[in-house]
Amino acid sequence: MTIDAHTFQSQTMSHLSWLLERFVEREPGTQSAFLASSDGILLAQANLPHNQAEAAAALVASMYSLARGVNQLTPQPHGHAQVLQVVTELNTTTLFLMVAGDGLPHGVRVQVGADASKVSSILGVLAAPDADVRAIGHQMTTMIRSVAEHLVTDARHIADESR
Repeated sequence: MTIDAHTFQSQTMSHLSWLLERFVEREPGTQSAFLASSDGILLAQANLPHNQAEAAAALVASMYSLARGVNQLTPQPHGHAQVLQVVTELNTTTLFLMVAGDGLPHGVRVQVGADASKVSSILGVLAAPDADVRAIGHQMTTMIRSVAEHLVTDARHIADESR
């Protein structure tokens, strides 16, 4: 039996949604979780309405891009710095973002930069303001390590309008 690439990707994303659902259920204080490509495509979600998850995917792509811009503000003696995580704390919620692909947590590596047809992914978690930041960060890192090979996605392709 052969499985086409679209079916395989759908099955993988369904599995990732299941993992996110388990993460939200298991980690105290976690409200929802989602996975987005670094160019803003929603890949998987848990405990978040689809329209909000789509908006979150676009938002985190912008936040990731801004975080990458910090690299230009400080000299990097050993080359290009990589965004590892972004945390945004509001009085009502905390948003955790962790990059998968170029910039995976220490000890995990899936090369994206050398392949222009691939982009990294961003794991986002919304949590209560009193949630245990260290525990959530640790669990996010653990989850990324366990499924790292599935967190690199195909880049968007712009249609050739000259035809």
